[in-house]
Amino acid sequence: MNSTSTKTTVVLLVMAVLAGSVIAGAQNTGQAMEAMANRLVDNQNVDGFWNAEPYHTGSIVPGLVAGYEYACDQSYLDAAGMACEFIIWEAQGNYFGDEAYALVQYGDVADEPYYLTEVYDFYQWVDEVLLGSTEQYIADFENGTEPSSAVFYVAHHTVAAYAVDSPAKYKWRQGLRHHLARVDDTSSFPLMGMAVAAWAFAQTDAGLDSTPVTPAGETPASDYWDGVTLADLPGKVADLQVQRAQNDGTFFEKLLPEENGFESGYSEDTIYAVLALQQAKEAGIEVNYSVADAREKMLGGIEMVTNGSRLLGKVYGHLTDPDPTDTYHFYAGKMLSALDAASIPTDLNGDDVIDIKDLEILAANWLSDSGCQCERVDINDDGVVNYPDFAEIVKNKSEK
Repeated sequence: MNSTSTKTTVVLLVMAVLAGSVIAGAQNTGQAMEAMANRLVDNQNVDGFWNAEPYHTGSIVPGLVAGYEYACDQSYLDAAGMACEFIIWEAQGNYFGDEAYALVQYGDVADEPYYLTEVYDFYQWVDEVLLGSTEQYIADFENGTEPSSAVFYVAHHTVAAYAVDSPAKYKWRQGLRHHLARVDDTSSFPLMGMAVAAWAFAQTDAGLDSTPVTPAGETPASDYWDGVTLADLPGKVADLQVQRAQNDGTFFEKLLPEENGFESGYSEDTIYAVLALQQAKEAGIEVNYSVADAREKMLGGIEMVTNGSRLLGKVYGHLTDPDPTDTYHFYAGKMLSALDAASIPTDLNGDDVIDIKDLEILAANWLSDSGCQCERVDINDDGVVNYPDFAEIVKNKSEK
């Protein structure tokens, strides 16, 4: 080996050490949650957003909040707070749907009513001043925003409006129906649109009820929506889970894959399908889908990098065919929310198994009634870690 090739080898070795070791996939939910949140914290700039992604900040905040609730690492909540301050500064009072939802999520968990008031006031302004009415604001999404993207923003607005009990919240629910009926397989993100809408409807007062997707007097973009009610949405999402080949556990991109293509494996499709189906489950609607398969695919799609003793997790736009040039952080923000939703409630240490280690965590927090760790271990949400939580662990010891 000549001196030039020796120097090249040394340089490459040094670069590899500096960059850290790359690990294909996360071992379990707990490791993945912390690794993804670590990378978001490490790469956030001093102004509170992520370089080249200022308009995706709203999609990252809920993930950091979920990471905090899962791991009780204060740095995750602090990063979410910085991001919310950037959102308020940048939006100047006119929020995207995911931004309003981000402020609500952070304000609730951080116990900062100011952020909730900010969102409430925003919806009052939209209803009374901006463009003349909430209905006109919602209709304006038809000007330059393709249907599934409009659904994404209106869905987040709907959840945020209900969270702050805005008087206009019913208008947002109605508007979400209108925009969902505009989605078909020519839209940019058909499955994602249906899934994020289902996720939102499940969090409204009426929930996923027998209301038709298509409002009376309107014509849907496709006969796919003929006779479909909100209660049907979780089942339709679940039916699109892939059962074969390398993308099993993920979801088809199209509403009618047999007719319009079997593309699958995209991160956001799986993320929003999981969020929708887990939210429907919370609302009492059970559907036939494998959350374990979806969770396994999401974990496998996370690129883990060691930085000393610290693990960093990166998520690409596709779970099984990643594009190395994809540098976005918002996929990880969304993945944090989905993995949190897909986690086993009684798996207290995040290893995706219910065993004695979870009981040890329960014992260490026995009778605690405050703080982040109490919130995590108080499985039945009665405000104190006690026998009913122990009973839940025992009952679910075989859950996956």
